[in-house]
Amino acid sequence: MSASRRNSLAGNQLTGNQIEFRQIEGRCVVRRHWSSVARAAWLGASPDAELAAHRLGSEVGIAPRIITVDWVSRWMDIEQVEGIPIVLDELLDSSLRSALVALLDRLRSLAAADVPRLDLARRIDELLDRLSRVDSTAWLTWQRQWRALRADAVESDALPSRSCLVHGDLHSGNLLGDADGRLLCIDWEYAHRGHPLEDLAGLLLASSRWQSEWQRAQRASAPRPDWWPQDVFDALGCLGHAERVRRLGWWMDARRILDGVWMALAVHSAGNGPDA
Repeated sequence: MSASRRNSLAGNQLTGNQIEFRQIEGRCVVRRHWSSVARAAWLGASPDAELAAHRLGSEVGIAPRIITVDWVSRWMDIEQVEGIPIVLDELLDSSLRSALVALLDRLRSLAAADVPRLDLARRIDELLDRLSRVDSTAWLTWQRQWRALRADAVESDALPSRSCLVHGDLHSGNLLGDADGRLLCIDWEYAHRGHPLEDLAGLLLASSRWQSEWQRAQRASAPRPDWWPQDVFDALGCLGHAERVRRLGWWMDARRILDGVWMALAVHSAGNGPDA
């Protein structure tokens, strides 16, 4: 391997990960430096799960190819993709909307046996327990919301018999559109096997435009939004518009709480040890 040239280095203060752009043997690569083992575990990230999911994604064309992994130094090189981040609020007016639907379909079609199963409720409980050690005020706020949602009793009958690959952190910064109109996912560190609606719930929360669509879709007389493939309704595991709305609403609220708890935990401990 020829000598590499460091072009730039960017750090994420919340996760502790860093991204470095390099030239290796004439190829442009992106080196992803992982944070410490303790910090990754503290925030619920897993390089093992990330690699398994990223490899699976690259096999079906929804993730850049992994070139090299160095477990000792805690980094991996992936191919650099000529693409631009997707702005979700603009996606409804773009031809890339169909590409996003196709991406969700591919994720839901992947059994991902090598990726660990994650129960969303258990993950929220774990992160809340960690938050209680560092910020009792934030913990109390989120704990109350989580307790109220758990009392809804939708969760127990909303779990499907099958699970699929869940990216776990789909937002504008982690979706790239290439010149061919394809969408590629990066940053798979929160990937897992889980409910087929988890990524859709996260996307709905990440876009004000999509949330407006969701509000209109809750009316019984409203037509199904064209970005809701039929298998979205199949994943809800129920019949009737009102029940479908209720169940998807539960997953959106659960994802909102998960994101809020994670953010409070990450912001509080940014730049410090995981138990700070």
